Amino acid sequence: MKYLIAAVAAALLTAGIYPVVVSETDPLTKQEQFALELEACQKAHASGTPGKCELYGKIEIVDNFGDVQVEEVDNFADIKVEWVDNFADSPGQWERVDNFADYQVEIVDNFGDYKVEFVDNFPGCD
Repeated sequence: MKYLIAAVAAALLTAGIYPVVVSETDPLTKQEQFALELEACQKAHASGTPGKCELYGKIEIVDNFGDVQVEEVDNFADIKVEWVDNFADSPGQWERVDNFADYQVEIVDNFGDYKVEFVDNFPGCD
């Protein structure tokens, strides 16, 4: 009997007689969006990669095997970075060093962990 019902339902679906309801996806609420971003940051922290808003301080630019790979862009950046001489203590402020860096950053052309825009004013994280 179960097979008969399944066969009839399959036949109706393929014939287009049985109505199929497709609901539109609702946009994410702010709470759901925050939860997804928090989950992404937690995964990044667990993997040893700093989150985009945690990537500040003393930065060493390396050619290979950096803690983070960033892609330099002109628009739609994940983080806007300003190079500073001292006190790089808020998101988006990087102090270039050659030794004893907080993070080693590798600049790549494609598929970086984060997209970075270098600015002169108003650094920060979205």
